[in-house]
Amino acid sequence: ARIVSGIGFAICINGQSLEEFGSIDLGHFVMQPKDGPLCKCCGRHGCLESYASTEGISQRAGVSFDEIDKNRDKYRSYLDDAAFYLGVMFANIQKVFYINQIIITGNIIGDDEIFLNKIYETWKSFGNEDSKSITYIKDLSASFGVARLSLINKIESGVGL
Repeated sequence: ARIVSGIGFAICINGQSLEEFGSIDLGHFVMQPKDGPLCKCCGRHGCLESYASTEGISQRAGVSFDEIDKNRDKYRSYLDDAAFYLGVMFANIQKVFYINQIIITGNIIGDDEIFLNKIYETWKSFGNEDSKSITYIKDLSASFGVARLSLINKIESGVGL
């Protein structure tokens, strides 16, 4: 998952990207249909991005994400909500695709172990009993890795060339 002003997902199973099945726009799955915050992107209330993207957190807190990032303790309740909904979404993805590892990139986590642990604990409490791990990579290398894997698979299969 790449979490910045929006939320992007790439799902790989046994080394194969699921992109051939079409776009998986999990950032706009509705997490709280009643009384959820309005998403500026899709126009619906309570989608994951309205809770867990940097844009959504900023909109709910009424300040820039830079301000939130500098004062995480002050805005902890907004970050806790974001972590909770990310953990729930990861548990839902696990139920469908039976995954056991999540790789997160983007600037939302920074060095905030509390935030990362909240995501993990929520995923663990709502997900399957299997071993799970969350890896946070500060740069875009995970996104590039998935793109590379997809390209290699297409070249090897001769599809999409």
